[in-house]
Amino acid sequence: LAQTQGVFCSRGPGYSVPAMLGLGPMVLRADSGYPEPMVPNVAMSSSARLQSDPKALLSRSILEKQRLSERLCAAQEWDAALDAFHAVAEMASDIGDQKVEGWAVRGMAHCLAQKEDVDDELVLGMYAHSRDCASNAGDVETQFLALTGIATLQRLLRRKEAAVKAWDVALDFARAECEPDKVAYACTQAALLLLESPDSSTIDMVNEDKKHVHEVRQVNEAPSLEVGPSLSTRRAVKLLNEALVELSKTDHQPKQAAIASMNLATALLKLGGAANKRKAAQQMLEAFAKLRACSNAPDLQLAVACQILQLHERSPWLHDVLETAMDACLSMVSRSEEAKPALGFPCDPEDRYAYEKAMWAQKKLAKMTSEQTDSEDDVGPAYPKSEDWRR
Repeated sequence: LAQTQGVFCSRGPGYSVPAMLGLGPMVLRADSGYPEPMVPNVAMSSSARLQSDPKALLSRSILEKQRLSERLCAAQEWDAALDAFHAVAEMASDIGDQKVEGWAVRGMAHCLAQKEDVDDELVLGMYAHSRDCASNAGDVETQFLALTGIATLQRLLRRKEAAVKAWDVALDFARAECEPDKVAYACTQAALLLLESPDSSTIDMVNEDKKHVHEVRQVNEAPSLEVGPSLSTRRAVKLLNEALVELSKTDHQPKQAAIASMNLATALLKLGGAANKRKAAQQMLEAFAKLRACSNAPDLQLAVACQILQLHERSPWLHDVLETAMDACLSMVSRSEEAKPALGFPCDPEDRYAYEKAMWAQKKLAKMTSEQTDSEDDVGPAYPKSEDWRR
């Protein structure tokens, strides 16, 4: 767990809420989070009307294509999904429904972003067109998802500065719309990006214990010296604090609140200092308490318990803070170790062959080592072949 890098993600309404787990983040990748099909503005009625009203018939076709595109996306058949989204976009444009058009164009951009060779200008332009269509139609959900799509693509292209700016735009939009769940999502994503390793234009300076001391970076083409934690880490802590507050305003699950607490604990530990470590320990305890009331997250509960024990081992002076949860954490980890199945003989033929080959190699090596040791022990002094060598 401590050596795994990545991100914890929990489901949110319409999209996925990303998060991290303290000290040793784990990975649960988020999907695109498409909302339900957007029914075109044309009213649907009887089959007789569908036959007499071409516009109503077109609306029916749009709805069927929308459902098809979602199924293809779920199956990760990106080329077929792209064609389906494109058909929806053309039909929506014909009837002047910008809400559905924006939804479909965003789907096209997402499909194109899955290719190995991404045409970034094309995809970013499609996300921008989707945002404009959604803005004209007053569709807040698609507009926000288009903004996050731009930020996500910039990050995948390793353009950190552009990605941070894109997440700031998405965050400002969410704040302006007073959408707490979207604010928490954008804050978490932006903080995650800020907590990533600095790019090649910065130089980290560390002490003999390999702890971060300060950072030299380019600001307006002039080098500057930043002592202590970086500005990015400080801002990440503020964003994760905001995410935790905004999440409390929504109808969220205990699991989501626990993940948000662990996010904040991660950033506080990276910030360093005794006071921040104590705050991080308190956030871990809050996460553990929330998960104990949640019956559908045993793996996450065990992971948090491991992190608490690891923090206690690294910083024993935090015992007064962590003492209340130590027994429960130790008991949980012990039960998990006892429940692990014993390793037996592989059932799969290929695995069994590899297992037998490895066992044969181990026995052969042990035998060779033993024979070499025995031969070295039996060796006596060397004498010339003739018997009169002493003369």
